[in-house]
Amino acid sequence: MVKRRQRYDYRSNAMDGFFMIPSMQEVVDHMKFLTSNYDTRSRIKATTVPGLYIEIKEPDWYSSSYGIDMTQALFDFLEKNGLETIEKSTKNGIPIIVQSFSEDSLVEFSKLSDLPRV
Repeated sequence: MVKRRQRYDYRSNAMDGFFMIPSMQEVVDHMKFLTSNYDTRSRIKATTVPGLYIEIKEPDWYSSSYGIDMTQALFDFLEKNGLETIEKSTKNGIPIIVQSFSEDSLVEFSKLSDLPRV
């Protein structure tokens, strides 16, 4: 986990280091641990299965500033964790929806995966 800090000088940094932010890998590992170690059917009040709602943030900016294809990077991460398709993510008990405000990014992701996109 990393400590959250304010990246903009014009905003207050009073809360720097106060919150811990888990990495995407830590979140997926935790969800896999929960689904493999706890019987969700025994939770009487549970009516839905928690999942991941992942946003591909600023794909054009990451591409031009750092040369990183965020769409491909997300797919590679999901593939590494066996979550890159509806079938595999459902089998692992982690439903996934991918969001982006970049239509191009969503179109590109649709060529890599059948996961739902918003």
